[in-house]
Amino acid sequence: MRLLRTMEELVSYLERTSHRPGCFADTGFLYALAYDDDRLHGHANEILDLLYERKITIYANVITAWSSSI
Repeated sequence: MRLLRTMEELVSYLERTSHRPGCFADTGFLYALAYDDDRLHGHANEILDLLYERKITIYANVITAWSSSI
């Protein structure tokens, strides 16, 4: 796995790679996509647009807490 830090690094990596990578989305990324008051909302949407344009599969695992007393 390669650690990418900027959008430019992601674009460069995608242009150089010959295979079709997947992307694992953590909860922070999903939150930033969902809520426009998140400080990274704009950046998250730019990344989502790029992943969509290049048909890159996004995988996510979201864990929630549930209580029967609610």
